[in-house]
Amino acid sequence: NSIIMSGNPRWIENNNLYRTITAAIVCNSNTIAGCSAVATTSAIAVCTTAALTTTTHTLTAEYAGDDSFAAGSGTLAAGQGVDKASASLMLDSAPNPVAFGQEARITATVSAVAPGAGTPTGAVTFTVAATDYPATLAGGVAAINVLGLPVGAYPVAAAYAGDDDFLPAGAEVYTHTVVKADTNSELALAPNPALYGDSVRYTATVTVQTAGVTAFTPSGPTGSVRFTDTTGTVDLTGTLASGVATATGGVIPAGAYTVTATYLGDANHNGSASTSEVLVVEKYGSATQLTSSTNPVFVDAAFSFSVTVRPARSLALACDGRNPVAANFAVLPPPLAVNNA
Repeated sequence: NSIIMSGNPRWIENNNLYRTITAAIVCNSNTIAGCSAVATTSAIAVCTTAALTTTTHTLTAEYAGDDSFAAGSGTLAAGQGVDKASASLMLDSAPNPVAFGQEARITATVSAVAPGAGTPTGAVTFTVAATDYPATLAGGVAAINVLGLPVGAYPVAAAYAGDDDFLPAGAEVYTHTVVKADTNSELALAPNPALYGDSVRYTATVTVQTAGVTAFTPSGPTGSVRFTDTTGTVDLTGTLASGVATATGGVIPAGAYTVTATYLGDANHNGSASTSEVLVVEKYGSATQLTSSTNPVFVDAAFSFSVTVRPARSLALACDGRNPVAANFAVLPPPLAVNNA
């Protein structure tokens, strides 16, 4: 647009000499920054500004005059309109994909679309899995943190509300993906070694091992753990409660068994297998007792004797100062008696 001043100065044309004059451009009675004293070239003064707000401004150029030229002024017909600039909105999230239980940051960047310039301000509303999350722009960027979404792919949308200088804007739907978290399983056996006939307790502890995953309740690993050995002798199942599963096994033959705990996984966690542990089952001790029906006997007299074999643990002896006392003597199956007459 042009501003034509009244009382335009004249210049010497014969030998192309132009007098240097200055002008000031005024907006709504306020001098525009950088336009208070603009030198003319060929009787034209030019001032460039991006400081005008979004409205219609009354612009006036004022020439102060000099020794040869009278002062003058001119006003832009219909004023100078400044419209709101268009804005663009870009979405991103990191990390993506994210492991279940890991926090992700979703970011919206709002910027001016040329020929508009400047930094948008105001509010952005994120919509994740049909839930709205409000945020405020700072330096053209707004962000939210998202935690706890189940495994799946989630559409993410964002809407910029606009401000005094920028129009509202939206973004194409962005997909945020949550994948299963990895786990780690550990196995403990007790007692180990065990004696034949002992009840063995199998314990598995399952934890999340993906880096950056936050442990939060109630979304820790759930489901079942299977305890097995390489011979097929051990095959038990326990249910996880607060990350721990247990099972108690019955009597198994004496020997060595390579046992593994395998977590089967759930909707949000991958399964995992523990390091194998060797369970040693030792033979149970025995106590043999021989008795005679008559003792002593006469020569050539008939008599009988019996042998009683009892399973027994090792004996722990205590002494009261005079007599030994037997302790920890246990009998499991009925005794086996052998009689000979």
